[in-house]
Amino acid sequence: MRGCSRESSRVRARSLAVALSSLALSSLALCCALSSPARASEVPAPVLDGVEQRVREKLVAAQRLVEARRDDPAAWGAYGMVLDAHRQTGRAEIAYREARRLDPDDFRWTYHLAGLLDYKDPEEAAELFEDAVAIDPDYGPARVRYGETLEKLGRLDAAEEQFRSATRLTPDDPLAWFGLGRSALARGELEAALEQLERSYTIDPGVQAITATLSRALFRAGEADRARELARRARSLPRMTHHSDPRRAAVRDLAVDSESYLQRSRTYQEVGALDRARSELETLARLEPDRADVHLAMAGLYDRMRQPAEAVAAARRALAADAELPGARAVLAGALLKLGRFEEARSEAERVLVAEPENFHMLLVSAMAGAQAGDIGVAVQRVDRAFEARTGDPELRDLLRRMLVDFGESFLAVGRREEGLERLERALELDRESGLSSPSTRELERRIRELRSG
Repeated sequence: MRGCSRESSRVRARSLAVALSSLALSSLALCCALSSPARASEVPAPVLDGVEQRVREKLVAAQRLVEARRDDPAAWGAYGMVLDAHRQTGRAEIAYREARRLDPDDFRWTYHLAGLLDYKDPEEAAELFEDAVAIDPDYGPARVRYGETLEKLGRLDAAEEQFRSATRLTPDDPLAWFGLGRSALARGELEAALEQLERSYTIDPGVQAITATLSRALFRAGEADRARELARRARSLPRMTHHSDPRRAAVRDLAVDSESYLQRSRTYQEVGALDRARSELETLARLEPDRADVHLAMAGLYDRMRQPAEAVAAARRALAADAELPGARAVLAGALLKLGRFEEARSEAERVLVAEPENFHMLLVSAMAGAQAGDIGVAVQRVDRAFEARTGDPELRDLLRRMLVDFGESFLAVGRREEGLERLERALELDRESGLSSPSTRELERRIRELRSG
């Protein structure tokens, strides 16, 4: 019995020794784990099916760099930016998170992750924006984006604080003042709201949201005439609101797919950066010289840049690539008119009108070209049709108004009183539809009253 006890004691001793040894090994492993850097995450593979070859090459190059340098936050962050630029947002999120884990003090990875999550998860985005502005408190566009996210979450006082900081850091950013204007409107402080919205509009009158909001505030303040004028203008402006944010724009500029070149060009045009818009289209045209839509986009841009000869050449390249490309002949007709090549302009406009008899722009081009060629009868007919098919575009409506007034006065000058009055009254109708009450409108009203009473 005593022998059994000694044997049991030896077994228990061996078991205790094994347990202590295992505990020591476990402690050692824990210490090593705590003292060694965590292994980087697995690199997410990009989606390559259906992507353009140059996109594939850019994605694969960024992926390989990360695989070769898995502990490098800059490699992870750069991979995230390339994925983000090409709209592979789920994979971009993984890459940004890993870059941020490896270097939490780098503003870029926190900020890009916040921008990526802004619509998907505004609560987390707000936390990330808060971290980002703590890292770089002097970057104004981050304050604007942070304020907008807080506004979406209903945290209006905190949002206003960010907008106010942004106005100090970047006083020429219209969206910072716009945010303050919205905050004042939400509190019912109409005078302050008008002051901030007017400042925002003065900086950039081409932002639809700013113009429309100022219009609503003016209606509330009883300034109906100007409110209607701005409401009319807002309807013709692009709906997108673009942030002046170079750091986030650096992501967008990495994209090399065809649609991104076109989208960047449209964005640059909307903010008035026409040379940069042209550069994007010229790059795409070199990469894909047979794209008719790219040449058409270039023709439209050249026309806007008041380079009609270049617009004609680009429109002809578009038609050479696709003779039935919608819109190409219309751009060509307008550019030819500006070059004074009236017969060619009218010919192209009439070809468009065969398929699109109510095309407002082409009716005006045909009318102007006909008038220059001395064919007044056709010109008047086209202007009358344009009046019936009138558009909401304020510049084209103004052109139609001036033509109606000119034709009206011409008819009056040769004694065709009723025909002249009819055109003047149509011009006045355009003003009233647009809510205008300008000196020229009042002069037109006076002129019509005088003719009617005489």
